[in-house]
Amino acid sequence: MSTHHTQGIILLKKDLGQDDGLFVILSQNFGKITIKARGVRKIQSKLASHLLSFNLVDLTFASGRFFDQITSVSIIETYPHLKVDLKRLGLAFFAAEVTDQLVKEKVPESELFNLFKDFLNLLNEKKIPEPLSYFLSLFIFKLIYQLGYQPELYFCQNCRQKILAEKNYFSPELKGLVCSTCRNKAKGAFLISNNTIKILRLASKLPLEKLTKIKIGDREVSELGRLAQTLLKNHLDQGLKSEKFLRLMIDPVANPNKRFLQY
Repeated sequence: MSTHHTQGIILLKKDLGQDDGLFVILSQNFGKITIKARGVRKIQSKLASHLLSFNLVDLTFASGRFFDQITSVSIIETYPHLKVDLKRLGLAFFAAEVTDQLVKEKVPESELFNLFKDFLNLLNEKKIPEPLSYFLSLFIFKLIYQLGYQPELYFCQNCRQKILAEKNYFSPELKGLVCSTCRNKAKGAFLISNNTIKILRLASKLPLEKLTKIKIGDREVSELGRLAQTLLKNHLDQGLKSEKFLRLMIDPVANPNKRFLQY
């Protein structure tokens, strides 16, 4: 039985049988992995506290017939400020669900691990620029971009002319920007400002930490939120359980039909 070692972030937990658990982990060396922890649901289990959601851990696991199995685990970081704030915790669970649905099992991709760790580091800061939904939108864009679903940000997807600093639109159908001349040829395209286009171009290249220094307004937040939800709609097979909880954390009295990433 071969053993493997890696750092990993605990994304989600699922019960297995009476005492065991399955953990979805985004690992540094093996991509997304689902691993069994034997006896983790027992009261006396020593593993349980190490395998809480959003812990960064040092992990050793053994290959198994049906599921790989954890043999040892130690905590590197618990992100305590994130876990005592329900809004931040909601953002983390939403990001975890998105990652679980979009990322394939056992496809090594260290950049995705680093992106999620950067997102947790950001949510764990004592003071984070508002609104928090802005950073979730950027996370979603960067995740989808790194997975290879890269919207065109420099040339019109219809006429192939360079996008200029004028009125431009994003087309979900054509998966990128279209110029004002081609707007009517792109069904469902919506207006997107030059500032938002600049942010998207920076987000495709820079880590999340660098993006916190960009000055944004309500318009950019709204447009990025609409873009992020459009990308999710195009790439997710099913809805997200954490969305309802996250809506309540962001604005308990808001219109339920409003795109929650645009607050």
